[in-house]
Amino acid sequence: MTLQHSYGANGISDSYAFSFPIDQEADIQVLIDNIEQLSGFTVHGAASPGGGVVVFLAPPSAGKTILIRHRGRVAVSSADASSGYLGDKLVAGTGISLSPLTDPEGRQTLVIGNTEDSNALDPDQNLADLTDKAAARDNLGVYSTTQVNDAIAASSALDLKKANNLSDVASVEQARTNLGVSSATQVTDAIAASSTLDLKKAQNLADLADKAVARSNLDVYAKGEVYAKAEADAAYADRTLSNLTNAASARTNLGLDHVAYVNVTQDWTQPQRNQAVSVATVGGSVALDMAVFQNFDLTLSTDVTFANPALSAAMVGQRGTIGIVPAGFAIAGMGGVWKRVGETGAPAEISGQGRIDYHIRALDRIEYAYNDVEA
Repeated sequence: MTLQHSYGANGISDSYAFSFPIDQEADIQVLIDNIEQLSGFTVHGAASPGGGVVVFLAPPSAGKTILIRHRGRVAVSSADASSGYLGDKLVAGTGISLSPLTDPEGRQTLVIGNTEDSNALDPDQNLADLTDKAAARDNLGVYSTTQVNDAIAASSALDLKKANNLSDVASVEQARTNLGVSSATQVTDAIAASSTLDLKKAQNLADLADKAVARSNLDVYAKGEVYAKAEADAAYADRTLSNLTNAASARTNLGLDHVAYVNVTQDWTQPQRNQAVSVATVGGSVALDMAVFQNFDLTLSTDVTFANPALSAAMVGQRGTIGIVPAGFAIAGMGGVWKRVGETGAPAEISGQGRIDYHIRALDRIEYAYNDVEA
C-alpha cells in the first residue's frame, strides 16, 4: 500500500484524496513543489481505514505539484525506555548520526549511523607537524611530486601533460589541438577557400579583391553613397544655425515660431514679463524682487515699508504695477530710491484697494504714482 500520492494542480480543484489510513490529522504531510505547507488546508478522514481527503482553502495554482504523504512515527519499546540505551545514545551523540530513509512508496525508516570516518583528517595530520604525509595528501586530495612527475612522463589522465607544455612540446600538432588554435598553413588555406573564418582575402584592406564586399563587411558607405545621402538631406539645410537661408522656417523647426523675442526697436532690454506676478502677504520692511517679478499683488498683514530693492543695469527701463489690498493697514513709508510723481496722493492714505505704478529710471531712482482704486 502506498503511503503517498502526487497530483498536478489545475488551478480549479481544491480537494485531493489519499488512500492510506491515518490515526490523526497531524499524520498527514502536505507539500507543494516540495515545500511543506503548514496552513491553508484541512484534513478529513482521521481513523478511517479507507483514507480521506485534503481540502485547500484556495485551489493551488495550475502547474504546481502537490504531494500528500504519511509522516510516519518512531516507537520506542518499554525496554529501550527503561534501560535508557537508546536515549543515552541519542543524548550523548558520540559518533551517532540520524537520518530518515524513504522508500518509493513513502514509508520512512530511521537510520542510525556511525559518523566516525576513518578517512577524516586527524589532528596529528595537520599541515604544521604532519606525522603521516601520505595520509595527509590522501585526505587533502592532492598528489606528491613523484606522483605528478610519473603521471607527466606516462601522459596519464592528469590535466598536465608533456605534450601540452609550451616550452618543450613533444608534439606541436598535439599542443595546437590542446590549445584550440590553428597553424599558419591551416589559416592560409581557410582564407584561400573563403571558409567560415572571419578574416578573408577579399576583406583584406591592403589588397582588396572586392571593395563592395569589404565596405559591406566594415559597414561603411562609398563616396557616391555619402554624396547621395547629403543631397537627399538638402531639404533640411535651412535648419542649420550657421548659414540660415530662411530665419522664419528655422524658428518654426526649432519650435520658436510662437515665442516672443526682443528686437532693437524697443526702448529697453529687460524681457517683457507681464505674467511674472508675485502674489504675497507682506508686512514690515519689504524689498521687492524686481529682478524676478515685474508685477506684484500684495495683501498687507501689518503696516509695510517698501525698502530700496536691489537693482541692476539690465533692470533700468522696467515698468510694472504693485496692487495693494490694505486689509486695515497702511504703507508707512518708501525707501530713498522711490520718487513719487506729481499730486498722486500718498500711499499712507489707502482707504480701499490701491495701485502703485512704477518705472525704474536709473539704478538709484524708481518713479511711482499712487492711485486709489474705485470700489
